[in-house]
Amino acid sequence: MKILYLHIAAGQASYRYRVEQYKPLWAASPHTVSYQTVVGIPTVQKLRHILRCGEYDIVILQKKLLHPLLIRAIKKRARLVFDFDDALYARESYKKEKPRSVDPGSATATKRLNFILRRADMVLAGNRELAAYSKKFNSNVQLIPTPLPPAERVVLPRSGPPLRVGWIGNTYNLYYLRQIDDILFKIAAEQSGKFSFQLMSAAVPKGYFKTPWQLTPWSLETEADWLSNIDIGLMPLNDDPWSRGKCAFKLLQYARHGKALIASDVGANREVVRHKVNGFLTGGDFSWEQALKAFVEDPERAARFGQAAREHFSRYFELTVIFKRLSEALNRLTTVIR
Repeated sequence: MKILYLHIAAGQASYRYRVEQYKPLWAASPHTVSYQTVVGIPTVQKLRHILRCGEYDIVILQKKLLHPLLIRAIKKRARLVFDFDDALYARESYKKEKPRSVDPGSATATKRLNFILRRADMVLAGNRELAAYSKKFNSNVQLIPTPLPPAERVVLPRSGPPLRVGWIGNTYNLYYLRQIDDILFKIAAEQSGKFSFQLMSAAVPKGYFKTPWQLTPWSLETEADWLSNIDIGLMPLNDDPWSRGKCAFKLLQYARHGKALIASDVGANREVVRHKVNGFLTGGDFSWEQALKAFVEDPERAARFGQAAREHFSRYFELTVIFKRLSEALNRLTTVIR
């Protein structure tokens, strides 16, 4: 089987985790896999790559919403697989202005997405919400979560105070963390000395939080050590179409390192958090305050939840598990007559 990935920019996290980390596994397989970005190159060069798609059995278009004329050109030459891990049909939660034509949720982006979903021979959706949307347009939709390899070092949560509560993410996603700032600030005051609040991100605007977060600047080199040194990982979200389309990646990062989880009861968070088994889902009758206090009331809970989170991750989200699912799905596709 010959596969060509047409992918987004190499610096983006989506490329790193849904394309790049598969490279050693594909290299060890009997298949031939090539890679070509379709971002930041001249149109003539992009067209040249597309005209060569006939040299491959399968072309995987990763997240890029190419013009319909280019999609038709690919389809004439090879089986087309579309891979995506964000709700490209929805406006980003933290943006109030009208989306530009290239932004998720714009009329142009949604029209292109729906066209690609209709024309694709297979769709690889990063979570159940994206899969459900895709099934409106395509009957061959495969659920392929964004995976991670096992952590090289796992340090289970401590039982004694202060428990280190952590959040990791891009600067624009601080918007979600701010939604629970008043709650965390109140807990920090009422439970003095019981928690420390650890944050890893590129930067935090001055005065953005009342909660006493201790900022560690993000880097790929220090990320694993930081994750090893927290006890509880947070993932607050809004309940809106963009947020429901997120793939719970933070939770997978925490779970991979054996950390207890607290997350909003939204979208793919439900696929990673098993309520009261490896973490807590907040919303409805169960609050963020109740979740954090539960770890104070039972000092061993964080370690139990962390172990359960790691086991759940290893069974359903570990890199080799998802790669096997992906490669089997693509193999099945090659048996279908075009």
